[in-house]
Order: sequence, then C-alpha cells, then structure tokens
Amino acid sequence: MKLIKYIALSSICLLFIALACKESFLEVPPTGSISEKKIPTKAGIEGFLIATYAVLTGRGYGNAFYSGSTNWFWGSVLGGDSNKASDAGGEGLMNEVQRYATPKTNTSVTSKYRTSYEGVV
Repeated sequence: MKLIKYIALSSICLLFIALACKESFLEVPPTGSISEKKIPTKAGIEGFLIATYAVLTGRGYGNAFYSGSTNWFWGSVLGGDSNKASDAGGEGLMNEVQRYATPKTNTSVTSKYRTSYEGVV
C-alpha cells in the first residue's frame, strides 16, 4: 500500500514539474515596457506620455512632511525663512538636517531625493 501511495505522489510531482517547465513560463515580458506596435499610433504615443508624466507627482515616496511638493522644509526651514515650531526634541529628523549632521539612517533625505528624481531613470 505504501508503494502505491509513493508512486502516485511521485507521479503527481513529476506532472507538476513537467507542466511548470514550459517556455511560456520562462518568458515573462518586462514590467513597464511598451510594445513596438503601439508606439507608431497617435493613441499609443499619448498613452505613453500620460503614463510617463503620471508618476511625476512629487508625493509618492516616504514622508510627505519632509518631501512634499511645497518644499517647505528643504527651502524655507533650511533657508532660515521659517521655523519648525516645536520643542528641541520634536521632529528629530529635522533637527539633524538643520544642523547639517545627517546620519545615513535619516529617511528624510532619501524621501526628498526619491520625490525629486522619481521620473529620472
């Protein structure tokens, strides 16, 4: 009885392996690519441009408080025109950047970089 179960289980496993190893399984189209057939048409070009500019919102990464499109922190606060208006211990990420002593663990720098250059590939 054990031999029959072993043979049945082995057969099912071999069947799954045989079905998974087709060429279509290995040939996955790249993500974010556009086919050459769509580009020559007007609708294809318009769709391509809309998709390209749709990601350039300036709001997609990290904490919007530090990387928002208003640029309040990186422009006004660092420029001295504005203050963060909290106690010395509040918003530690801001304090580090204001002192120009930003460690690698500060995510506000990464958020601002990603937001500013999200469309540059």
